[in-house]
Amino acid sequence: MTDKYQSTGERPEIHGAFKVLLCFIAIVTIINVPLTIFGYRWFSSVLPSSKLFMAVSIFFCLMPLVIVVMAFLSLRKRRGDTIYLLRAFVLFMILGTLPLFWTNMSVWMFVGRLGVWISCLMYLIFSKQVKQVFPIEERHSSPILRLILFGLSVLYVLFNYRVVECLVNGVPLPDIFYEKVEIFIDESTLKENEYSDGLIRLAKPAGLKCGTHWIDDKDVITLFDDDCSYLIHSDVYVEENRLDTDSLLEELTDEGFKKYPGEVMSDNSWYLPEGNINAHRKCMVYSTEPYPTMVDMVLLEDCRTPKYCVVYGVYEQGTGSHTMDIVEAIRFR
Repeated sequence: MTDKYQSTGERPEIHGAFKVLLCFIAIVTIINVPLTIFGYRWFSSVLPSSKLFMAVSIFFCLMPLVIVVMAFLSLRKRRGDTIYLLRAFVLFMILGTLPLFWTNMSVWMFVGRLGVWISCLMYLIFSKQVKQVFPIEERHSSPILRLILFGLSVLYVLFNYRVVECLVNGVPLPDIFYEKVEIFIDESTLKENEYSDGLIRLAKPAGLKCGTHWIDDKDVITLFDDDCSYLIHSDVYVEENRLDTDSLLEELTDEGFKKYPGEVMSDNSWYLPEGNINAHRKCMVYSTEPYPTMVDMVLLEDCRTPKYCVVYGVYEQGTGSHTMDIVEAIRFR
């Protein structure tokens, strides 16, 4: 079959599975570019959004688009590097999929996505139709182009893996990506009704009284009224020794409460985009007399510095909690 087309100078038309694959690649590229840009914009809100970080993110975001455009221009002229460019794009998508294993993506979705791209790569390698349209002996590509694309693909998967590792495990990115942020709060910049322990800025919620104290060699902010009492303490992580909400609440809870039956009322985590903060909350209710007592603890972690803040509150059940008002009033800058 190949000899026939070579002797007549004709090539078979692209049809069937090969045409479907090309349409699939075009559609995925059109959809993937805005989704990737949106994803990196979200990353930049959670991670240190230095100019270098954003530049690298945008570069890797646009690279698949450039490869596909080059492949389709080459396809239009039936050049010998068409199949290599298509394979490079598919391999690029496979490498980009691998770091998703460490995210909260379901196993089936991950396996399905990876399986689709591996199937595409196998088709481009072994398909008889592809070999008829682009005979192996007529294929060629620049060694420099191959080296560049291979190097960029490796850098791409390493960069994505590092970002995912940071998001999932709290492992910091290399210092080169970090925006230079001052650790300490300039107390001369505090506004009326704002308090600071040197690391955080707190806008006192209405209805609460506020004070600062030195407790157990720690500078602590206290908030209280007739029904509740809160202690707020901030510090800086040393290396990667992250705090755990369970052990932290166990350490802070008064031994007197532990004599009573306890039940977990809340145990969840969320992200505060206004302050670029990760929050982790655990709340217990103890069956004290005459009324049950709530022991509430929130761990706040700054996404751009190693600073963290612990909010610990005690109040009677049913009297109303100020926990979320306090959390939303805390800023690390």
